[in-house]
Amino acid sequence: MVLLFYVSNPVREIRGTGDFKERVVGKTETIWKDYGEETVFKSHDESLDFMQGRTKVTLIRFKNLHELQPPVPLKKILQIIECSRMPRNGKYLNKKTVNKLLGDYS
Repeated sequence: MVLLFYVSNPVREIRGTGDFKERVVGKTETIWKDYGEETVFKSHDESLDFMQGRTKVTLIRFKNLHELQPPVPLKKILQIIECSRMPRNGKYLNKKTVNKLLGDYS
């Protein structure tokens, strides 16, 4: 499954892609010990601050992350997915539509 990373504000464009690897759920301490180096956090303390006291967390792992150059602008996205505005809760796209969106990046 390919995920498209859409940045809503202020740029409104697809900035990257990645393949879903797995979803991991567990205790905050265990997840940090096993996957901490894969996160955006610079330290365990920074991750704990972000978790705001939660003891159980979910981590989504990706592979084949790519930043798109140039990004796909909102106007092109809406034209291809045939919407008047970006769906708030995401949208499942078939392979043909994704290929249309990313055709310039293949």
